[in-house]
Amino acid sequence: MAVTGLRALSLVPEHAHLLAAAVKYTMPDLLREDLEELAAALGARGYDRGPLYGGFQKLARDLPVAGLGHSGTAVCQAVLVPQLPALARTAWFRTAEPSAALFLPGAPLPPLDHRRLTHSGTDDPLTATLIGAAERLAARTGTQPLHAALAALARALVEELRVLRARCAALPAAGSTVFDPLACALADRYALLLCAAACLGVWEGQADGDGFLADPAWAVLVLSRIGRRLGIAVPETPADAEQAVLAEALGRCRHGRSLDLYDTPTGRLTETARQDAPHLGPPPNGSGPARTTRRETTMSGTTCAAPLHVPRPHGPWPAVREDLFRHGNALVCTTWSEWLPSVLTTPRLRNCSATTGSATGVPATPRCATGSPPPAC
Repeated sequence: MAVTGLRALSLVPEHAHLLAAAVKYTMPDLLREDLEELAAALGARGYDRGPLYGGFQKLARDLPVAGLGHSGTAVCQAVLVPQLPALARTAWFRTAEPSAALFLPGAPLPPLDHRRLTHSGTDDPLTATLIGAAERLAARTGTQPLHAALAALARALVEELRVLRARCAALPAAGSTVFDPLACALADRYALLLCAAACLGVWEGQADGDGFLADPAWAVLVLSRIGRRLGIAVPETPADAEQAVLAEALGRCRHGRSLDLYDTPTGRLTETARQDAPHLGPPPNGSGPARTTRRETTMSGTTCAAPLHVPRPHGPWPAVREDLFRHGNALVCTTWSEWLPSVLTTPRLRNCSATTGSATGVPATPRCATGSPPPAC
């Protein structure tokens, strides 16, 4: 949904306002629920700030900020709710489908023309995609079980759109409905339907390929979860779908690849880390043991050291010395709250813009040009 929303800014800027608001409205809640479920699976390891599980703590700290700023929940509702009556009466089941390029991650995009962006419109291309995809799935003959499950899910979501159209058409057209609880609840359901439409569009765009996105398994799981959130009757999820998605997720973890639409290499999981996480299985291609539990990344033929957490100016610095000796570079990260007490009481830190380590492990003299705190803080 987020990828489709970003591509819409360049491909269909006249209609991007609806999807942009729906993305900002829906994604923080979905991500928060995902983190809560992941926390239950990790248990006590969710509090570990080490290299293997520390990324979870960073996500848990960063996610609350996603719901703040200039486009919080109330602002997104103020964009979506006033347009629901007009969309229900004039756009849904009437708008033409958008170009398939809208749902092709990584495909070339024209330059963004901000002058074409609008804050209102009369069409809704994504609901047209949901309807069109459901019709094409229903027309398939001799489909596999996963395709049949996907067709049933798409059909149920289209029926939900029909119900939503009747309820939204009954809303008053004036702006007094913005903070009406019923109107806000209908906006929730509408945003989830856009999410389902984006999912079907991405799957259809890859269906003729041979990669993971061409497999209907992931789309079945996504639409099943959306259907349960909407409270509609959904068919039982085939076991093959769960097994296929789990195998893909574990395979990407083994090979150090991102868990998103792009399947991007992120780094190499070392043998020591695998011993700490045996569920990831053996290393790919028979790679041998490594000397560190952290991920290292290779860019342009240069091995970049994995990030090191240094919670205070006094260190610990030994691992930084080791990375400088082994790779010729080191990446140090921390948080402003951890360094703030020292920065406030140490003039040298207050006046620096960056602090580097030397090959001997002794932090070099901070250099300052702007008087701002170090970026690592």
